[in-house]
Amino acid sequence: MNLTSDHFKRPKRIKFASLDNNSIEYLYLFRGRYYTSVQYQALRRQVIHRLKEQGI
Repeated sequence: MNLTSDHFKRPKRIKFASLDNNSIEYLYLFRGRYYTSVQYQALRRQVIHRLKEQGI
């Protein structure tokens, strides 16, 4: 899989129409999968925390 071409083919954020409460949410691309805003922020915090622990 070529990450460069995948970056241009898949948007970082997409609209998602929730059927539960008729609202529109955004899903964010993170490591090849789309996540809700809350999940995306949690995953980013984990990665940043790991990088800080490694001293990178």
